[in-house]
Amino acid sequence: MRLLVLIFSLALAPTLLAQDGPWSLEDCIQYAIDNNITIQQAELNIQSNAAQLKTDQFGRLPNLNASTGFFLNWGRFVDPTTNDFITENTNATSVNLNSSVPLFNAGRINNTIKQTKANLNASEQAQDNAELNVALSIVQAYLNVLLAKESLQVAEEQLTINQNQVEIAEKQVRAGNLPEGNLLEAKAQLAQAEFQQVDAANQVDLALLTLQLSMLLEPNPEFDIQPLAEEIDETAIAAYESPEALYQQALSTHPSIQQAEYQLKAAELGVDVARSNYYPSLTLSGGVGTTSSSARKNLETVMSGVDTVAFVAGTGESVVAPSFDFEENPYPFVDQWQDNFNRQVGLSLQIPIFNRNQVKNSVDQSVINVQAAELQRQERMNQLRQNIYTAYRNAEANAKRYAAAQNNLDATQLAFEYTQKRYEQGVVTPFDFNIAQNNLNIAQANLLQAKYQYLLSLKVLDYNIGKSIN
Repeated sequence: MRLLVLIFSLALAPTLLAQDGPWSLEDCIQYAIDNNITIQQAELNIQSNAAQLKTDQFGRLPNLNASTGFFLNWGRFVDPTTNDFITENTNATSVNLNSSVPLFNAGRINNTIKQTKANLNASEQAQDNAELNVALSIVQAYLNVLLAKESLQVAEEQLTINQNQVEIAEKQVRAGNLPEGNLLEAKAQLAQAEFQQVDAANQVDLALLTLQLSMLLEPNPEFDIQPLAEEIDETAIAAYESPEALYQQALSTHPSIQQAEYQLKAAELGVDVARSNYYPSLTLSGGVGTTSSSARKNLETVMSGVDTVAFVAGTGESVVAPSFDFEENPYPFVDQWQDNFNRQVGLSLQIPIFNRNQVKNSVDQSVINVQAAELQRQERMNQLRQNIYTAYRNAEANAKRYAAAQNNLDATQLAFEYTQKRYEQGVVTPFDFNIAQNNLNIAQANLLQAKYQYLLSLKVLDYNIGKSIN
């Protein structure tokens, strides 16, 4: 099924590349997943384990093999068809058909099948975990683009404000209401705003390029993305359960933990497979075959004439009897195959006695593999607990930070609007206006940073509990 999804996604990729309009977050994530090398390697690993599983399952069935041979013989040897010693140049053929089936091997085949199934499940979870990692990296790059875009919008708004202030200052200077120094201060502030606007535009281009490279998409200057449809809610973190409850839930859902569980199961089954070599194995085998040889002859009796064997008393007439010779003729191969056709069936019991400690060493190594898998699982569980608690606390902190930044911007906006009106009336100096404008710039930047840090922290929390982060 995964292979079909991968093939469909690859077929869809050119369509996505050529799509009209901005890309959505889902489009970016799906394209990145379809083209990511690590995910493709994980898919190949799944296919490899699936093929190995079929091989192991067919190990229960009998095998069937045919063989044939043609032999040239010279000198003294035993004729395979007559078991007589002969000395001549001959040729011989043989045809055989053999089969065998394991009857008992201490569960080696069944445990090997279970082990391969566990490896297959582990490889599937590894692919799911790789997809989560790719999705999180794309989400982060996507949010960076949105942050850069909103920062550019703020810079453009500030540029418009400074342009208006220059126009006002020019009018006031011409009217004699303000000294020329105020105009110079306004123009300097305008130049600074133009610089910030250019820098913000460059940051947008860089963020878009980073997103395309993260997706393995050919860089395109026309590439653009859609804004997020969801509204920012600083109370969203309240909908999540406690960190410990999220951790307990993630133990049964997060693919990295599930992968470790299957790897541990496979290692435990590996111990059973290794221990099966301590026990005898019983195999049923059978076969049929036949042979033929040019040395085998067909002896035929041929009358060579008559011989006088006696005389009739009184008459003197001779009594005759036929004489016979033996004539050697070639024995047809087909007749030899029929005459020499043989069948066999048997049981083979293999009992391990001494194998240079190979089985013991294999069992010991399997036990070590189990211990290593247990440690790996525990390490991932500890890391997951740490990640969930950290992500949860970060989301809580960023929610508060976002709410505080919003309140700060509202207050700073009102203060700026008041200062702007008084500046236009000539009541406050350019220095005071610049301070108010800088305070507004800082408040706007803090709000944008807090907004997207809060969004990202929620996505990181979703990632750590194994939840979709589209």
